[in-house]
Amino acid sequence: GKKGEFFLETEPGTPRFYLLAGLGKKADVNTRIVRDASAKAARKLASLGAKSIAIDVPKELAAEEISQAITEGVLLTNYHYLEYKTQKLDEYKQLESVEVVSDRTGVGVKRGSDVGKIIAESCNITRDLQNTPSQDMTPEIFAKYVVKLAKKEKLKYKVFDRKALEKNSFNGILSVGRGSINDPRLVQLEWSPKKAKKTIV
Repeated sequence: GKKGEFFLETEPGTPRFYLLAGLGKKADVNTRIVRDASAKAARKLASLGAKSIAIDVPKELAAEEISQAITEGVLLTNYHYLEYKTQKLDEYKQLESVEVVSDRTGVGVKRGSDVGKIIAESCNITRDLQNTPSQDMTPEIFAKYVVKLAKKEKLKYKVFDRKALEKNSFNGILSVGRGSINDPRLVQLEWSPKKAKKTIV
């Protein structure tokens, strides 16, 4: 199938769908194409009322990379910010579970799916923070939220309040903060694994 093409087959008498996603020429397939196809497939199946889906990893591609791309595509497209929604919630079709499957042995598929889940969930947390109205996500509330995450993930953290920002000459943040009745905050997070061999950033 060409990139972007889909073929849907139903199983008579059952609530089961089979969706084939075209990826284009084998030589041109990459993680971006697979991520996009997985997202569109998940959206299509959710719109049909599917709650649980399984996606097969193409045998011709690297299991770990493709499993990661599939997981990212599905979880990112399944996101809806519904915190303030009270009406017509049934219009937001969401999947409840997704499984990445492969008949290949080894840990590649699971490892790729695990990494994809971490990345997608992190993106969705960021989306939640960005979508929350500013009156409900003041710098102080934001800092508390980040500290809570840091404790959960066992990250080192340091919160800079107005006095600490002034002491360390964070003039850009302080200048922006002057336009608000809420004092600014900066949260520093640090992750230093014991067996780390290099600094990433």
